[in-house]
Amino acid sequence: MDMWVDGDDRTKQFRMKGAADKGPLDMTITFLDCNKPVNVTAPPAKDIADLADLFKELDAS
Repeated sequence: MDMWVDGDDRTKQFRMKGAADKGPLDMTITFLDCNKPVNVTAPPAKDIADLADLFKELDAS
């Protein structure tokens, strides 16, 4: 893992590399505009899933 931190001790970028069950993992997250207001609209109920239910299905198989 690598993490880049700015002068205010805030994470600016985070990168994780490694081996996963289905192949190599290479994930980078970049944080922009810290503490800025955002507008979020929830998706319609038909487009969401409960992760707990999905994991139950995986355990059953």
